[in-house]
Amino acid sequence: MRWIIFLVFAIAVLPLSMQAQLNLPEREVNHDMHTWISVNSFTRISDKWGMMVDVHHRRREGIRAASFDFMRLGATYWFTDELRLTAGGALLRLAPPFTEKSRTNEWRFHHELTYAHKIGKVGVFERLRFDHRWREQFNPIGQFVGYQFSTRIRFLYALNIPIFKGPTAYKKPTLSISDELLVQYGPGVVYNFFEQNRFFLGIRQRMSSNLSFDTGYMYVFQQTAFGSQLNAFHTFRLFFYYTPDLRKNKGSKDQSLPVENLWVD
Repeated sequence: MRWIIFLVFAIAVLPLSMQAQLNLPEREVNHDMHTWISVNSFTRISDKWGMMVDVHHRRREGIRAASFDFMRLGATYWFTDELRLTAGGALLRLAPPFTEKSRTNEWRFHHELTYAHKIGKVGVFERLRFDHRWREQFNPIGQFVGYQFSTRIRFLYALNIPIFKGPTAYKKPTLSISDELLVQYGPGVVYNFFEQNRFFLGIRQRMSSNLSFDTGYMYVFQQTAFGSQLNAFHTFRLFFYYTPDLRKNKGSKDQSLPVENLWVD
């Protein structure tokens, strides 16, 4: 645990040391209000196999302007009920910051390992994800000139903390706390090895045996490709989770295990 804390701290301060060494301009922080809504699903088809589908929409300036639309598909293999591997493809359509007239595409291949377990009564969800990204590039007059490739590594640690007690506590709201660290590398990555960090605080509510949602506040701190320009997004988040189980003989379920946080971008 100590080396994980040290690693997170080292990566967090890396942009500051890079700025000093490379004599970058003074940092500028852009603050904005975002709204992020999504539907995330994992479908269990057999004891070992299933599929995932995510659809996301995020808006900036509160709700006034579009930020991006995102869709991701994948195949999932369950090693156990707690440990699984997923791989697939995705498409992000990013709205330019100053116009709604056109969007740029980002194609991805992703693979991830997730582990859901418990510490006492607290549900814990850990995810290590790799995003291999091909982003469209355009010249100043708007002509397509090719793709820029990079790989992003993401680690998510999420806690689902019971608020109520008793045999029906799993039907009532729980406290959801999460943090995700994202770093990247590639030919075009020079000043922002640290790409962003996402902290979430909210509540999660179970609606049925395979449907739930969480909502709350997410703080996104992002370093742009210029290094000295930073984004601080104060985000209202509403995520729905749909997890149908199509197996004929379903194993027993621990109702208190957390429903996964499936963040993208």
